[in-house]
Amino acid sequence: GDLSPSVLLAKANGLLLAARKLQKETDEKRKNEGLDVRPREVDISKVRSVMEKIRFMNTVDTPTPLLLSRCNSIGRDCSDASSSRQEEELPDNALIHQCLAEIEEKHNIRIIFASECSSRSIGTSHQNSDHDIAAIFVYPTDRYLSLKPVAKSFQADFPSQCNNDQQPDVQVILWESRHAFELLSNNNHTLLEVFQSPLVYRVFDLNDAKNAGLSTQRSWDRQVLDLTGLTFDRKRLARSSLSQGESNYHRFIKSKPKGNVRQKKYVHVIRKILLVEWLLNETNTSSWPPPIHMPKLLQSLQECNAHHDSNFDYPVGNIPPKIQREVAEMIKPSNLPLLQNIGDHRSLLDSWIMSRMSFLKDRMKNIRVCKEREAAIITQWDEILVPLMKASSAF
Repeated sequence: GDLSPSVLLAKANGLLLAARKLQKETDEKRKNEGLDVRPREVDISKVRSVMEKIRFMNTVDTPTPLLLSRCNSIGRDCSDASSSRQEEELPDNALIHQCLAEIEEKHNIRIIFASECSSRSIGTSHQNSDHDIAAIFVYPTDRYLSLKPVAKSFQADFPSQCNNDQQPDVQVILWESRHAFELLSNNNHTLLEVFQSPLVYRVFDLNDAKNAGLSTQRSWDRQVLDLTGLTFDRKRLARSSLSQGESNYHRFIKSKPKGNVRQKKYVHVIRKILLVEWLLNETNTSSWPPPIHMPKLLQSLQECNAHHDSNFDYPVGNIPPKIQREVAEMIKPSNLPLLQNIGDHRSLLDSWIMSRMSFLKDRMKNIRVCKEREAAIITQWDEILVPLMKASSAF
């Protein structure tokens, strides 16, 4: 039969789920018959984890088991995920696939796309970073035909089994497919980065679904990225990103008392500002999407020919050298664990952030943004969504 890793994975996962179901049914049957439930000779969850690791080591030639790398896809760059680093994360990848399978079983859904959407995907993670997974899912067809409402999104947390830290080791945010595409058609930057992520764990394979009605010459997730380049409004995205950056700065940095600022918040705010700089820079209007990788985003702005404007002290995309050095030092691999520390405000960055946000707000005052979607845009997104849902919800 087909020995491709994705097919073998699907079949093996089905066998594992069937074993769990049979185990549960056997326990219930013995209880109903007044018999004691037989003690477990083995922990099936541990067996499952071991089987997954062995299965991938024997079916995948790359050093990234359980990870569907998209290094060469449009908008995806694995420069932040070296082979040696991925090898260290193999146990976590097995855990993530187990978490996704448990969510599917518990909620009776099918996850059609899942990727890392965290510091691990933007190049600012360290060895102890948590996993924040973003996933798109579908319900079975019958659920869509029912009068009962369906959840548009939900969250599943899987706390670490290795320590007493209350922060989840794996956190999965899930969007129902129609809701996700609705957000994409409305310029949602979060969903754009979900599909940009270089660390992809799950992609529904339309080649396994006959008569899907969607061209399979280019995988549907790559078609999504292609379409964002045609339908996303740069100026609208810049305005919303600046608003988010400003809100986060006041909430997580400016409002905090002295010595009580988590340092990674500076990176998050600066990244939003750099994104706005990239979107407004007139020298890269033909480039898409914006770099998701923080070091690459900074490098891209350094290489851009700045758009000069005599009305302002310095142009869009022209980051002062001292700020470049400060940011580069913060995101240097050896310093990444320090971003988790709580410390003092950084006066140099505070001053630049405030002045730069003010500059960008003034620049965008006269920029007109169309908030209404054209019918043609909705049709374009439907051309991907409708056949995808027809194929993936038939389970």
